[in-house]
Amino acid sequence: SLAQVWSSPCTMVLPVVTMNATAARAATRPRFQTTRVKQQNISKKSCPSSRSTRCLSAQRCFVPRGSMLRSSAHSKDEMELDAHDEEEFEDVMYDAWDEDVDVVVEVSEDEAEVSSVLCDIVADKAKKSIAKHGAFTLAIPGGSVAKALGGLVDKDIEWSKVHVFFVNERCPDQKNYKLAQSVFADTVSLPLEQLYTIEAADKSPSEEAARYEAMLVGLPETVMLRNGSGLPRFDMVLLGMGADGHVGSIYPDSPEMEAEEGLILGVEKPDKMSISFSLTLINSADTVVIAATGFKKAATVSAVLDMPLAPSSNPQAMLPVMMVDPFDGLVVWLLDADAASELEDDDDEHVDLDIV
Repeated sequence: SLAQVWSSPCTMVLPVVTMNATAARAATRPRFQTTRVKQQNISKKSCPSSRSTRCLSAQRCFVPRGSMLRSSAHSKDEMELDAHDEEEFEDVMYDAWDEDVDVVVEVSEDEAEVSSVLCDIVADKAKKSIAKHGAFTLAIPGGSVAKALGGLVDKDIEWSKVHVFFVNERCPDQKNYKLAQSVFADTVSLPLEQLYTIEAADKSPSEEAARYEAMLVGLPETVMLRNGSGLPRFDMVLLGMGADGHVGSIYPDSPEMEAEEGLILGVEKPDKMSISFSLTLINSADTVVIAATGFKKAATVSAVLDMPLAPSSNPQAMLPVMMVDPFDGLVVWLLDADAASELEDDDDEHVDLDIV
């Protein structure tokens, strides 16, 4: 049952998690009050005792650039920041923190700094994944997030062991593939056959989705890990977020939000034909990074991170980004100050700690 999944967050109980189950899970998950990170300090606050006991195992951390935050396994009330042990935390990234942390929010000054942070995170995850299992599987979108990856050309990455996929892609234009090539792939030593795209042919989105999914599930486990349910488990999935809350090519009130079958979905709209990762595939990842910048996205960011959802909430009314909730992984939100500008800041429930 879903209750069993929640009671043991690190254990997959269901053999297959459908889209409806994902929607139900997201609708009933408790949401936590959050606090905007201020320049040169970090806010910490306890999880309100009036919320579900899930608060004790799903904390939201706010991290300013240049600091490391971790939870205390023995403290149910607060997240702990050791601002004076920079060397100790120098090599500690999100996947090494206490397992109680499953959502991290990092606020940067502007879009340029968000891009820099994103490239740092990708490069560090690549290093750790290659050291751990000999490969790094990365899924990227298009748009501003893909453009932000230009900083990867200066990173020390073992590109021969990197495999890049596309969260969504236009059919048959290969728009995101071409963008990735121009931004970083043509500059670094990434083997062309490890940049996985659709066929530039006159095929329907559903046909392209079936081919892309077959390619994905056919990869050996030496490249693509599997989770406890046998689903492909990306080391990292990068997502942008529209002001309307869409991710990939999954839009509010769309059939793709309800899809029960398929890891790759064919999306047909009058002005856009594409394929897209399903929410099930996204949520099977080890780490999902959502990057959002600009005032236009502030209200949506606040709706996701600040607003509690009642257990009776209708999954049909949810935004796709609200359903990004890895089954056994981590979500990292990378925001600039504008996108974070509407996050709640309740001075009665947090303590500011100076960052040296």
